[in-house]
Amino acid sequence: MEPHNYDVLVIGGGPGGMAAAELAAVNRLRVCVINDGPILGDGIEGAFKSKSLFEIARHHAYFALRPEVFGPAPNLNFGAIAGSIQSGAVGLRLLREKRDGVLGIDVIEGRGQFVDAHIVMVGEVRYSAPHIIVATGTRPRVFSSIEVDGKHILTSDHVGNLEELPESMLVLGAGVIGCEYASMFGELGCHVTLIDTQPQIMPQEDEDLSRFLTKAYECFGITVLDSCRSDEMVVNDGRVHTLLSSGQTVVSDVAVLAVGRIPDSEGLDLAAAGVDVDQYGYIAVDEVMRTNISHIYAVGDIGYRNVPIDMSLVHVAEAEGRCAAL
Repeated sequence: MEPHNYDVLVIGGGPGGMAAAELAAVNRLRVCVINDGPILGDGIEGAFKSKSLFEIARHHAYFALRPEVFGPAPNLNFGAIAGSIQSGAVGLRLLREKRDGVLGIDVIEGRGQFVDAHIVMVGEVRYSAPHIIVATGTRPRVFSSIEVDGKHILTSDHVGNLEELPESMLVLGAGVIGCEYASMFGELGCHVTLIDTQPQIMPQEDEDLSRFLTKAYECFGITVLDSCRSDEMVVNDGRVHTLLSSGQTVVSDVAVLAVGRIPDSEGLDLAAAGVDVDQYGYIAVDEVMRTNISHIYAVGDIGYRNVPIDMSLVHVAEAEGRCAAL
């Protein structure tokens, strides 16, 4: 079967992929986006939802800390908060899909797999283009010994879909994502236990910042357990029981795994296109997002630039996408 031909193929419809697709379409190129999941992916499901909840938690904290100015803090309706955030996410996605339709971008639902350096297959259908942009991003890292069910044991991809505020939450991993969720849910009244294997939380930051944040957490009732790891995490009678290396068992309504993210390159068969990846599955790119194959680019979190700081942020992915599309 002959492939469907385009000027540009984009694999992955997250912020980086869609920014690339839209700029290419504005420049009157025929663009096809192959996407396995919702448009804008973690840009909405992760960044938008978490930052929306963060802003609500922040304003609630202002009320709670200054009753002499604002009066008593209002009672929270977490169901209404969750519904409002979900409604905003749906609205943003619909607006983006409408704009992409006006630009003439074709969106194919499914997982793309390279056949060779110019052809990508989705199911039994082939698509080809002289330029291909890989923008599949990352996914949460999980442990094979822990069964993530999305209800009691969650990853960061699940937290934005909680409809009820849990009374207690264990957060495993005290990096940026773990500390962000610990802060938000602690402010909203959830009893949070934050656990990390390192001797300080936010280990990639300065030690004084880590000490300040730890002290702030203690003041707000967030329990910080450093230098320990989870030896076992199971669900019994609807609650999560986490056995720590210290011998302590923490029981919580939910547990959130925030132990990093890994490149979502599995199944792409990048080797068929000749694209080099490192030992973790990241794709090395140059200053214009080009891989070792001159017509194939990688943008967003899936790409690795050899620079001192390569930040995993929505606006960085979008800038990289536009750079690749130029």
